[in-house]
Amino acid sequence: MSLLLAAITMALAAPAGWEKFDSQSGCDYYRSPKTESGYPTLRAECVWDDVTPATLDAILTDLGGHDKVHSSIAEATVVSTDSKGSVVYQRHVASGISDREANLLYTRAVVGETITHAWKMTAAQPTPKDGNVVPGKDNGKWELSPEGSGAKVIYELHYEPSGSVPGFVVRAFQTSGFVLLTQELHKACLLYTSPSPRDRQK
Repeated sequence: MSLLLAAITMALAAPAGWEKFDSQSGCDYYRSPKTESGYPTLRAECVWDDVTPATLDAILTDLGGHDKVHSSIAEATVVSTDSKGSVVYQRHVASGISDREANLLYTRAVVGETITHAWKMTAAQPTPKDGNVVPGKDNGKWELSPEGSGAKVIYELHYEPSGSVPGFVVRAFQTSGFVLLTQELHKACLLYTSPSPRDRQK
């Protein structure tokens, strides 16, 4: 048993120099050293024994449904899909600041038993509605792999909101906000019901 736990710990080890800032509900949370822009990359390392990679994959593949999973995404609309991936328009909301609007290129890759959903901002960004802002950066990924009868999940996010954002809002997002994003996906998995054959044909 000790060898198994050691193997899991090694597999989930965060990159050197990252700071652990929280641990709860099967997840450890880390932040990287700050980049030149002053923003770190955030990382969650989770082992969830009550959900499967297949369920996580199904939820994340529904790109137009991310606004039903994450409370900080008010809109999610698939704009186009081709061999490079899918472009998705998202509108992000947070209390006390203007909404952020972004076009994100989503990709899905499978290597062995690991499924990776990744995204980055596209070169062409939307013209934001009055008062809204295009974020400076929104890059991230979800890595899903089997762990016993459950799933091992690695979530990374580098988000730079741009515009005028109070420091306390930034700090809240980089701590409790990131934890909430992670746990919202877990909750969505627990509530997930596979589409019926009739629904899949629609």
